[in-house]
Amino acid sequence: MNIAIIPARSKSVRIKNKNVKYFSGKPIIYWSILAAKKTNIFDRIIVSTDDKKIINLVKKLGVEVPFIRPKKLSGNFIGILPVIKHAIRKLKIKNDNIKFCCIFSASPNIKFRNIIKGYDLLKKNKKGFIFPATKNDNYLARSFFFKKKGLKMLSDEFYKKRSQDLPDTFHDAGQFYWATRKTWLSSNRIFSKDSKILVIPNSESIDINNLEDWKKALRLFKR
Repeated sequence: MNIAIIPARSKSVRIKNKNVKYFSGKPIIYWSILAAKKTNIFDRIIVSTDDKKIINLVKKLGVEVPFIRPKKLSGNFIGILPVIKHAIRKLKIKNDNIKFCCIFSASPNIKFRNIIKGYDLLKKNKKGFIFPATKNDNYLARSFFFKKKGLKMLSDEFYKKRSQDLPDTFHDAGQFYWATRKTWLSSNRIFSKDSKILVIPNSESIDINNLEDWKKALRLFKR
């Protein structure tokens, strides 16, 4: 059995009502639901939310809201792990091999084929998480920041390395996480030695945190 869980809380801060804001003629959450449906691999598609407006909307889109997310798991500083753990426990499914995919609600450029590719990777690597990531510029390995005492390298290890010798680095695309029930419930972090990534182009991933990101994502979507 495969289950998709789409977290969509109320009171988004940087973009008001982001999860129901219209994106190319549809509420933005519609595109994540559509991608989940197009995979044809999910037995259930569930939305975890604390918002009545979101509940009414997604039920019309044909997905389940079998429980209400508590307010204590809907704040600005709550990570995704406790939200998905809560959802899994509320479903009362005991089989550790059930595969759950957390699909983010504001990912209109998500490709349903990538969700399927992530699922195929999980079947080969059941110990950790599977998620899409995009490649950074190689110079990121030699990045630095400033503290009160001055400049500080992220890693002194790469200071004397030639640019062509710097390791490839990646960042989370912020679209979905696959894992088994056992992994979700037993893990304290998603980025671990057992996790694997699905590399996707930078052009397919825009993390929508502000209105400028929203405009970029919309331009990409329309192309």
